[in-house]
Amino acid sequence: MRELAAWTALTLDTPNPVPFGAEIFHSKSGESLMRAANAVGEEHDPSAHAEVRTIRLACNKLNSYWLRGTRCTQLASVPHVDGLRAVG
Repeated sequence: MRELAAWTALTLDTPNPVPFGAEIFHSKSGESLMRAANAVGEEHDPSAHAEVRTIRLACNKLNSYWLRGTRCTQLASVPHVDGLRAVG
């Protein structure tokens, strides 16, 4: 957790400081699969939260659309953040 906090803090010295980060670890090996910072403003994407980006990048790295055991309430809230009233 300290490493992630230190890594995320590096963004504070950039033109677009983003003090939010997330990291996914392999459940068996304990190795870090991926980490990402929030990029909502940079990417002009209301779903580009650190948790969502980390899941996307980890899935891409593993060439899979599923990370077993992943639960992210951020995914459920994306339509609300984006101002959409309904998804269907």
